[in-house]
Amino acid sequence: MNELTFEKGVTRLNGKPYFMTYPSKVRFFPCNPTLEMINLPDMAHSLSIVRRFGGHTRKGISSGIHSLLVSKFAPPHLKFRAILHDGSDAYCGDMVSPLKHHTSMEMFRHYENQIQSLIYEKFGLNPIMTDEEAAELKLYDLAALAEESRVGDHDWYTQIPERKYITENLIILEDEDVERLYLREFDRLYKERQ
Repeated sequence: MNELTFEKGVTRLNGKPYFMTYPSKVRFFPCNPTLEMINLPDMAHSLSIVRRFGGHTRKGISSGIHSLLVSKFAPPHLKFRAILHDGSDAYCGDMVSPLKHHTSMEMFRHYENQIQSLIYEKFGLNPIMTDEEAAELKLYDLAALAEESRVGDHDWYTQIPERKYITENLIILEDEDVERLYLREFDRLYKERQ
């Protein structure tokens, strides 16, 4: 028999904490994720509303926009991985870097990495990148970060050498438009891999 409890803001099923995704309404167990819990419409929706920089930007910059930018900057062989590279933000949020990389957050990073690996696996990518792939993807990730920090009115973007990729016309879209664009671009890139 399934026991559903709610205590201190946490819903549990048989003692395991979970939350309900949207729009598919899947019970997602972040400490016990499975491939079946990963769902593209849920990811696209969540990524379109999860804010980068803890929301501290002049304009709203979502993880969805970030993923689209990284994919835009990446070369063809990395575009599909790039659009998925922060997919775990859909299930874990986008924690601000100073906190995320604090030594006390090791368990959070463990679960985030576990979820990210499942996302790669779900969509047919090897969860483990080569060192060269990881370094190359990081280059485009930083390029997107530079663009976002410029648009978000952060002065530190000038300190990021990858700013050479900056486009002077990043348009901040409405959340619903980001969701649609993410799904469309994912679909295009997925079909190109076939």
